[in-house]
Order: sequence, then structure tokens, then C-alpha cells
Amino acid sequence: MDWQDLSHYFARPVSGPAQSLFVDLANLFTPLERLQPFIQDFFQDKKDAGSVKAVKQRYRTPSGSEERSLFIKETRILKQDFCDKKGKIFIQKGVMLEAGSTIKDHCIILEGSEVRQGAYLRGNLFIGPKCVAGHTTEMKNSILLEHVEAGHFSYIGDSILGRNINLGAGTKISNLEFRSLAQKEALEFPEMSLKIGGEKRLSGKNKFGAFLGDGLEAGCNSVISPLSFVMKECWLLPNLTLPKGVYPPRSILKDLADCKKLRI
Repeated sequence: MDWQDLSHYFARPVSGPAQSLFVDLANLFTPLERLQPFIQDFFQDKKDAGSVKAVKQRYRTPSGSEERSLFIKETRILKQDFCDKKGKIFIQKGVMLEAGSTIKDHCIILEGSEVRQGAYLRGNLFIGPKCVAGHTTEMKNSILLEHVEAGHFSYIGDSILGRNINLGAGTKISNLEFRSLAQKEALEFPEMSLKIGGEKRLSGKNKFGAFLGDGLEAGCNSVISPLSFVMKECWLLPNLTLPKGVYPPRSILKDLADCKKLRI
């Protein structure tokens, strides 16, 4: 089995606005590598449009970079597209924004999605149609293709999620492995690796969460470790900590023993 074949992850080829992210891939990390320039290109022919009731903030971070954000003040479904060209925030009509959510720059949210109270969206995001960024859910530098529901207390970092995925309450997709004290003091982020078929492979990444295939069900309080590649129609039962690795389609993962047995 070619673990990087997209047909193992997606029930049908990617179409629509995100299609170009998944064409002619060098590897499964390629879509995230393309995300920032994709967002830059998306706004090339856009103009400021629409309005949202929000506190608009512009500030410098401790590292000196400039950021913009919207702190939503009113709950409503947008009746027209909103575009902040300079801040690179696009929210399509039909999106529901709840008061108390925060949307930072470099973010695209498509029709039918919900951004609920307490959601925190930042750092290069493509959120496709009918997705849910739920209460106190943080999303960062990720691609959500369509109908991905993270309704309650979740974290999604540096990850790619397909279609028709449900993350139960408290599901976390971790994107950073443990580091030694010396590495922390030196501000070092070592390259991550994983074993596939017993062979160690370097990822070329120091941060990466997961690549989750269509139809995934993650039970409440699941923890998905960095460098997890979960093919389509898998189930993670509640309270599971999924070790990094590649999992074949339709795996039902109840505990660590299942993970070790089914992991490629």
C-alpha cells in the first residue's frame, strides 16, 4: 500500500477552491506548504467588501511581526461576503459568526460554516463549507476541506482534515513533540520522524499534526499525536491517545494494543 496515495484518505478527488492545494503532491506535507502562498493568491483579485460587527485590532507581537484580528461582537449569519483584503480575512455569506469569537489574519471561511463563541482562529487557515469551529476551539495553520465538526474544546494545529469528520468534545490534534530542557533553552525544534513498516523516515518538519481522511470519527477526549496519518473511515474511540504513524482505512482503534496491531 502506498501510504501517500490520496485515494486512501479521500473518498473522491478534491474539488472546489482548495483543489490546487492537492494537485501533483511531492508528499502529504505539500498542501500545508502551499497554504500561505495559496491564501496570498486568493486575495489578489479581491476587494474589501461587507461588514461584521467586531472590534478590529492591529498590533505587533513580541517577535515584531504585525497582526490583525477581529473580535466578533454580534451573533449573526452573514448575508453577503466579508473581505478584509489587507488583513486577508475572507468570510463567505452564509457563515454564522457568534459573539465572542476571534478571527486573526490569513483566514478563509466558506459558506455554511459556524464560528462559535470562544473560537480562536489564527495562522493561515482554510475552512471549507459546513465546518464548525466550536466553543473554545483553537485552529491554527490547517486545512479543513468540508463538513469538519470540532464543536467543543478542541485544538487543531498544522493539520489537514478531509470531509465529513467529527471530532468529539475535547479532541486535540497535537503538532509538537516533546523537547529536552537544552532544546527549549536553545529554542530548538528538532525534525520529527516516524517509522513506516519498521523503517525510520524523517519528515522534514519540526511541527505537524495529522492528516485525517474522510469520515473519521474521534470520540470525546481523543488525543492525536504529531505525525499521525489516518486513512478514510476510521474510528477513534473515546479517551484514546493515538500514537504517531499510518493507519489503514476503516480501522477501529479502541486502545494502544489496537494501534500497535493496525499501524502500518
